[in-house]
Amino acid sequence: MKERFKKSSFIWLIRISIYCVISLVLFQGCDNLTTSKKYQIVIDDSNVGGINVWKKFFLMKNVENAIDRVTQYFEIPLKDAFYVIILNSKKYEGGRKAVYLDKDGYNKKSMIVHEVTHALLKLKEHNFELEGIAMLMEYKFINDTKVEKERYIRFRNRNDCDTYPIQYLIENDQLYYPNTKIGRSVYMQSGLFYLFLDEKYGRKKMLEFYTQGVRRIESVYGVPLDSLDAAWQKWLLQ
Repeated sequence: MKERFKKSSFIWLIRISIYCVISLVLFQGCDNLTTSKKYQIVIDDSNVGGINVWKKFFLMKNVENAIDRVTQYFEIPLKDAFYVIILNSKKYEGGRKAVYLDKDGYNKKSMIVHEVTHALLKLKEHNFELEGIAMLMEYKFINDTKVEKERYIRFRNRNDCDTYPIQYLIENDQLYYPNTKIGRSVYMQSGLFYLFLDEKYGRKKMLEFYTQGVRRIESVYGVPLDSLDAAWQKWLLQ
């Protein structure tokens, strides 16, 4: 019995020692992460009393992955500091890019990708475009198309939500409140429409659409908006 206890204690001692070594190596100066891409990720978690070093490290890696994916897709160079602020109302000055995550969202990859997209692209014209592109990045990098289609249809049917015409979504920014059922539904609908455009017409067309703006959708794709809308709704059920 004593030998077994000694052996068990020794194993746990080894595990704790390994954890301590890894923590020292990985998390020394963890508030600032300089990546191979020559930008910094800085976490200010003061308003939540701090998060543990493991969560902080994986948050940084998830933010770095999100930055890489969004900047590569939209061909955006990023050389300056990139800030992650959790539950923090203050604004950073000097053109620094910032992501604001709440206490429940900082460990969710989908929310990180979504908010990183907002911070990098700085879209302001229409909520349809603003949220549609952020949801597109979620859908492309988190789940596959079939999963997201089924999730939207289940949500729509369960909550008795309408599938609005795309023109209506473009013209009605007030619909985009994520804490309401209608708001969540139009977020998903906008993202899936952008995903449809990405899959059917490709990334180059999407970049042209992003550059020219949502009002130029018919000239970019060479198709009337009503026809795009009908094709999207057909694609949604496939």
